[in-house]
This record gives sequence, structure tokens and C-alpha cells, in this order.
Amino acid sequence: MLALYLLLFVAGYINATSISLPITKRYPQGNRLKKRIQYNSTLFNDDGSEYLIKIGVGTPIQNFTVSLDTGSADLWIPSIECPMEQCPLTRFNASQSSTFEKTTSLFHVEYGIGNVNGTYGKDHVYLGSAHVPQQLFGLASSTRDLILVTSTNTEEIANGIFGLGHPSLTRKEDKYEPFMFQLAKQGMIDSAIFSISMGSRTEEGWSGEMVIGGTNEAKYVGEIEYADVMSNSSYWMVGGQSIEIMQENNVVYNATFDGVRGMIIDTGTTLSYVDPVLAQEIVLQVAGTENNKVALDHMSGTYIVHCQEPRFRDQTLRINLENGIVLNIPMSDLFIPLEGKTLEDSTQCMFGIAPWMSTGTSDKMNKNGWILIGDSILRSTYLVFDMQENRVGFAKVL
Repeated sequence: MLALYLLLFVAGYINATSISLPITKRYPQGNRLKKRIQYNSTLFNDDGSEYLIKIGVGTPIQNFTVSLDTGSADLWIPSIECPMEQCPLTRFNASQSSTFEKTTSLFHVEYGIGNVNGTYGKDHVYLGSAHVPQQLFGLASSTRDLILVTSTNTEEIANGIFGLGHPSLTRKEDKYEPFMFQLAKQGMIDSAIFSISMGSRTEEGWSGEMVIGGTNEAKYVGEIEYADVMSNSSYWMVGGQSIEIMQENNVVYNATFDGVRGMIIDTGTTLSYVDPVLAQEIVLQVAGTENNKVALDHMSGTYIVHCQEPRFRDQTLRINLENGIVLNIPMSDLFIPLEGKTLEDSTQCMFGIAPWMSTGTSDKMNKNGWILIGDSILRSTYLVFDMQENRVGFAKVL
């Protein structure tokens, strides 16, 4: 999870095999799971900057809205011990949960922007009707630059992070099975997969969907193509071979890598990150150099471009993965308006691809030659995360 709040700087029916519920549904107490099943939950689109989901923790349940993050593995929420200035929304009160178990294990995560500290605890965790008893999770006693009040509706603000990464990515010294992997391990879902459809940037509110244990064929067209996760990777990282820019049917820019480069599939990051040289070449090819149409904002580390640049409307970003998998992204998806809701009523846009920052986790990833594929690209793609086969599936969204 990197730069979750970067933009701040510059769907119930029931059938035999699935349950779909609105995100604000009150969670049933106790474990009602009697058979393997799949679960559908809607996601909140926070102006394209992040995607949120509602969870419940404890007995009786205490509700939290958290950010969905495939780039990390730990679930954490604020503790009552966290100061209000750092955790200004709902805070978990362990003393009010009859099923809470305290641990002595310390919890710390350093993100691209911000960090969180605290301890691990165990309690019942609910995601819709999906329930894992005594799930390990982080209880934050301090946070920095992670919980920002941007709306009067507190149910539409990230108040913690729901990590969907591999057990090896958890921050605990002795690794553990996160929520999704526990569901799969205990045979509580039809298949050991979860799928995500974010919805477009302009589809506001509860417009996305996550399916645990299956996919939703109404959300994509064609076949799902799978890329194996790269060996020895703790991330949902697949191999990339090249990045191209297409103008109608012609290749107008090609960056073919010397070798396969790791591409991290990260729903918890607003933008997508590449090395500085590649980032500059792409943005200049798309937005042009005339009349200062491109500017690097040094505070946020992002490119600011003109929303009305005509050439990008006929362009497509093509990402070529291993096994012949191709992701085609309308270039317009990478123009994020800063002044209004649409490109038409905005002059300045933030470009959806940025250079790695030169500090912390960003610098390490850049030196590894990795590319991070964030929400700016992923919302154009239907995603399937296969925990059993350790692979990621891609399909074209409807």
C-alpha cells in the first residue's frame, strides 16, 4: 500500500451459492457458516483514490470502514488507546468484546506514506456474512498520515486497512494466516479465490464489488487469463515484459525490458509507479512538451498535466505480461481531474503513472526494478486472486 491519500495532496439478494449484501448491512453475530459458499460485498469508491469495505470485529460487533489493500497482508483498526488526533474516528474497545484475546506481539507497518504502530489481538472478524473466529489483527495505538477526515460521513472514510496479501507478507515475526487465507484454509468458500471489480473512476459511492470464493461473470467479458505470481515473492507480483502506447492500431512508444520485471498488483495504491526515466518518457509521449503541458510536482512526486490534451483520447496504454497476457488501459483513465469531477470541467489533471520516490519503501522497490500497478490502471481490469494456485487473473471489465 503506497500513497493511499495522494489525491489529497495536489450493491441484497440470496441464492443457493452466493450472498450479495449492501455494505451498510448489520453483521450477524456468531458463525452461521454451515457450508462452503461465496460472498459478494460492495466497495466504496472514494473519488478514485481508494476503495473501501465494511467489516465487523468483536462480540458484540464493532463496525469499521477499511481500505482494501492487496499490497499488504495485515488487517488493522484503531484501538481505544490511539489518541483522537491520530485516530479521530471509531476506535476498537477491547474491553467491550467478550471474545477478544490480547497478545504481547508488537505491530508495525511502514507504508509509502505514513505508518502505524500497536499490538496484535485476536477476535471474531466479519466481512458481510463471512466470519473467521479469533482472527489475528493489528490494534493501532498510533498512526501517522493514514486516517484523514475528508467527509462528514464517517462511514465513507478509511479507518484502517484490510490487507489481502500472502501470509509471508504479514508483519508479525512468526507469520500467520490473514482473513482471506483463513477462509480458504478452513474450507469456508467454494474456491480459494477472491475477485475485485472496482468500477470506473467516475462511478461514485458503493459502486465496486468484491466476491470471496468466486467471480461475477456479469462484471467482465471474455476469458480470465492467469499469470503466475513470481517465485519467492510475498507480493501479488507478476512478470512484465514491456509497456507500450498505442495510437489507434499503431505503436507510438515501446519500452521493452531487458528481462522480466516484477509488477505488483496493489489495490491499496492510488497511482501506478515506475522508475523515473520510464515515467517521464510515458508522460511526455502522452501529454506533450509544448507550452509547459507537463510539470512534476515535487511535493507529491506526481505529474500534473492538462486535462484537455487531445492526443490521449485516442491512445491506449498496453502492458504486456508473461504468457502473452495483455492489459489494455484507455489513456483517459490515467488523467485524474484535480479541480472537478470530470475531465471536461477540469483544466489540471494528475497523471496516473508517477516515478518512484527516492525514500523508504519506494526507493527499495525502485532499486529492485519493480513496477507497482495501482488503482489508476487496475480499475480498467477485472482481477482474480487465486490463493491455491498462487496466481492473478485478468479480464476486461464491462
